[in-house]
Amino acid sequence: MDKYEAADLIEAAYAHASDWHGGMMSPLYARLCELGKVFRPGPCWSTSRLDDGVSDWYARLEDAATTEDLPLEAQLREALAIIETAEF
Repeated sequence: MDKYEAADLIEAAYAHASDWHGGMMSPLYARLCELGKVFRPGPCWSTSRLDDGVSDWYARLEDAATTEDLPLEAQLREALAIIETAEF
C-alpha cells in the first residue's frame, strides 16, 4: 500500500465512521476521533462526494462491517502507520 492508497483508506474509514457511528460511546465514534487526528476534512467535505478510490474503500468497509473482516482492520492500521510518517 502506498501513501496515496493509505490516504484513500483513511478518508473512507472517516466517512464510514461519520455515517454509521452510534453516538459518543460507540466504537465507531472512537474510531472517528482517532482518524480525526490524521484526516481533517475541510468545511466543504462531504461523504456524498467521495473520489473513486475513496468510494471503493468505503464499499469495502461497509461489507466488512457486516462480516467483521479482520484483514481490513489490519489494512487500516497499516494505512494509519503510513500516513503518520508520509510527506505529501
